[in-house]
Amino acid sequence: MAVRRMAWAGTVAAMLGMAGMAQADSILPAAWYVKPDQTLTVGFYSGPSQAVHRGETAAGLKEAKPAEALTGADGAPAFTLYTMAGKKVDPKQGAAVGDATKVDLDAIYPALRAGGTYILVWKDAQPLVLENLYNPGQGATDLAKFKDELGGLGDVERNKILLRFAPTVLHVVPLEYADIKTEKGEMKATFAYDKAPHTIDNYVTLADQNFYDGGVFHRIMKGFMVQGGDSTGNVEGRAGTGGPGYQVMAEFSDKQHERGVLSMARSSDANSAGSQFFIMDRKNSQLDGSYTAFGQVISGMEAVDELVKTPVSDSPGPVPGPRSAESRVGKECRSRWSPYH
Repeated sequence: MAVRRMAWAGTVAAMLGMAGMAQADSILPAAWYVKPDQTLTVGFYSGPSQAVHRGETAAGLKEAKPAEALTGADGAPAFTLYTMAGKKVDPKQGAAVGDATKVDLDAIYPALRAGGTYILVWKDAQPLVLENLYNPGQGATDLAKFKDELGGLGDVERNKILLRFAPTVLHVVPLEYADIKTEKGEMKATFAYDKAPHTIDNYVTLADQNFYDGGVFHRIMKGFMVQGGDSTGNVEGRAGTGGPGYQVMAEFSDKQHERGVLSMARSSDANSAGSQFFIMDRKNSQLDGSYTAFGQVISGMEAVDELVKTPVSDSPGPVPGPRSAESRVGKECRSRWSPYH
């Protein structure tokens, strides 16, 4: 299995209708991690076609120049902020960008740092994902469990609890997606940044470093799922036991395990996921809330339909003997496709 993440360099098709255009602009944050006491500053640059990589600085953009105009004809910002659901976030009334090419987004979108995950879009630049991250067990869903208790507290005590459940940092990443090629067809999948940001970071890092290259789907269960990403998938007697040498904390959410969902495989330990993932062949609600769902195939599920026809040795689904003919997959990077919204 050769898996690499891909940069996305079109605009969100349903938002701005500019899908497929050649990238001639770039958005870069002043810092990829922004602490609560720091300002979220973003630079806008015009230049040749190029994808933005995680951690890159403006110096890495060849021939890029600061954008000349960041204000529309009506005086509003020429860039747009969306929620992960595709809803436009209105800027603060009267907020002005001015002539600056580096913009304080906190001043324009005051609610941005309160929580949630957003997509920043400008012209045909590769969008940025803005992720508010929390300490484990102290996110928005965890705070909801204390809703009744908060109502009976005074302002001081209530504020103490609210601060404990506030975001600890804002992480900025380029908007990316997956393109998984198999001998049975090609699949494209989006990432659920608002549901499993750490899992996606791990997946992207492994893919960038070619961890998945040469791997296989070592477990295939028709009507259930196909599973791969195992470092020992090609080793006789060891398929299903491998990983990257570390584990990733669970990010269980309300995302359902429907057909085409990408989710992380694990042992009985909730926090034992590493590199192995599976793609759902059919919906299975028994997995909801117990496995980390982090993506969704939106094109090419016909490949899974063919993969599940692979003969297996017993009901758990291990693929016997040589597996490359049926279940070896590859993933390549492209940047001219707009899967989000």
